[in-house]
Amino acid sequence: MIPKFQTAVQLVGPDELILNTQKPVHQPGPHQILALVEAVGLCFSDMKLLHAFTGHPRKGPIVSGIDPEILKDIPVYSHHVRAELTTPTGAAIIKELSSGHGGIPTMNIEKIGIGAGSRDFRDWPNVLRIFTGAAHSLLLAGYRTAVPEEMITVIETNIDDMNPQIFEHIMDMLFQAGSLDAYLTQVIMKKGRPAVKLTVLCDTKRRETIAKIILGETSSIGLRYYEAGRCVMQREIKTIHTKLGKIRYKFAKLGNEIMKSSPEYEDCRKIARRLNIPLIEVMKKIQQTESP
Repeated sequence: MIPKFQTAVQLVGPDELILNTQKPVHQPGPHQILALVEAVGLCFSDMKLLHAFTGHPRKGPIVSGIDPEILKDIPVYSHHVRAELTTPTGAAIIKELSSGHGGIPTMNIEKIGIGAGSRDFRDWPNVLRIFTGAAHSLLLAGYRTAVPEEMITVIETNIDDMNPQIFEHIMDMLFQAGSLDAYLTQVIMKKGRPAVKLTVLCDTKRRETIAKIILGETSSIGLRYYEAGRCVMQREIKTIHTKLGKIRYKFAKLGNEIMKSSPEYEDCRKIARRLNIPLIEVMKKIQQTESP
């Protein structure tokens, strides 16, 4: 039985889509069939009409080029090639699936993919290459296990005209925003003026957030940043039972080999206050008798 009405999503104006549940079903004519549609797709050229509505793509020109909206929040650049180098599909894949953007990291390449486009440029090869691999690991002399390397962003600024009480507040905000580390260094600036250098380590994707905190919460009017590599041992925290009470222990490992261990400072301090004994004695006793 052929229904009288069907459901349709219709483009009726600039940036205006409506859901029409009462669109009439036309009776099929000669050499026509009526199909029940389970799923539909929308061509990206149709989507572009949401921002330049002049008619149906069959009746009017299709807007050329990629919609800039899809490139929001990812870094882009323009070169001398007078053509579109990013397709809508490629931009969507990069934006949705990538965890970060930047130069090629230090890595061990495992596979290489290459593809060529149909358009030929005069001074520019229309070729795309993709590298896949694993993060490069640093093999330290004397150790059997490699230490994984990673890239981070280092942000710095010199401050010489701010109330030092504010630094505590700033450091709290930086760590809450996901900084890997933050520290202060005494420096001497021009004219022999004492100052403090604020240094923050963070993931590259958090660079903008950290920069906003520094520029908004300090007296600084500028900052510098650069990419740096670092290698970090595997870290693990376990709670162990000691004669003085429960305490968290930090372990640093290379592979399965424990290289370093130390008790958690805050736990030692609580024990020292509870038992009314010097903190240094608590840490010494635990390290001597309870160290795993």
